[in-house]
Amino acid sequence: FYFSLINPTNIAQSLLGSLKAEPSSKLSSVVELSYRDEVPRRAEDILNQLISAYDQSSINEKDKLAGNTLAFVEERLNIVAHDLDSIEKKVQQYKSGRGAVDVSAQGQLFLQNVSTNDQKLSEVNMQLSVLNQVQKFVTDKDNNRAIGPSTLGVSDPMLSQLMDRLYTSELEYEKLKKTVGENNPNLVAISDQINKIKPNILQNIQSQQQSLNAIKQNLFATNGNYNTMLQSVPQKERQLLDISREQETKRNIYAFLLQKKEESELSYASTVPDHRVVDDALAGSEPVSPKKLVVYLAALVACSGFCFSIILIRESLTGKVLYRHEVESRTTIPII
Repeated sequence: FYFSLINPTNIAQSLLGSLKAEPSSKLSSVVELSYRDEVPRRAEDILNQLISAYDQSSINEKDKLAGNTLAFVEERLNIVAHDLDSIEKKVQQYKSGRGAVDVSAQGQLFLQNVSTNDQKLSEVNMQLSVLNQVQKFVTDKDNNRAIGPSTLGVSDPMLSQLMDRLYTSELEYEKLKKTVGENNPNLVAISDQINKIKPNILQNIQSQQQSLNAIKQNLFATNGNYNTMLQSVPQKERQLLDISREQETKRNIYAFLLQKKEESELSYASTVPDHRVVDDALAGSEPVSPKKLVVYLAALVACSGFCFSIILIRESLTGKVLYRHEVESRTTIPII
């Protein structure tokens, strides 16, 4: 028994030489993996472990993304929960100090309309905040390929797709950068792909920001009209409406964030790879190399050539007359 200590990078390079991955057909999404090795069981183990490591890598990437989203939601929840607690105490103190218990039907209608607008305005502000974070991440050249910010709350699915492509490309860039040089064609191709994705993301963000700012101005104008209507409500009732309006808005935001948190936790807990294994690695019953028939034919040809060469050498070195044509080629005398 013996063992040797070898650099894992060198072993990986030697293993890649025997590994073959190709699609089953041009339009198929199935990849066929094969590995040639002197030991069939070792080839099976290498392929199965390779697939297992790929599955785990995919799960880890999804866990990082889900964890980033969950952390963002929890941070927002803590802020909104603190604001909501302060507002509820403020309502309690106002009602107990001013004797305000109920509001008129007109005030209720105003509260409902303004609360709806404020919720929309809060959602617009949240989307603008997320877009600003994404824009800063894309334009920041010193982000060290960090995990991208969450696009939670942004209604455009195209931005999420572009961010997923950017995140995947940058992750692939970092993995490949550890094993190849900076001028490697594959590394340069991935870098070019990243540089093409970023302008599309920035253009998408700019378009959404313009649309959201227009919506924001419209909501401000609508709320201005409602505030004008509020002037007709008695002073005490109006103050209560202001506090209740802020309370209702924070409640809606809190409920929305709780829902998103539950969705993120479910996504985090049920992470599965995007692919599945059709068949486990299985070695064939017969060796694929070398071919017996080819080896036998080569041995027969080599043996025949060797024997023929020996005979020619012996005849050329014998110094004797062996055949009639040797005499005929050197004289004109008839031979009997």
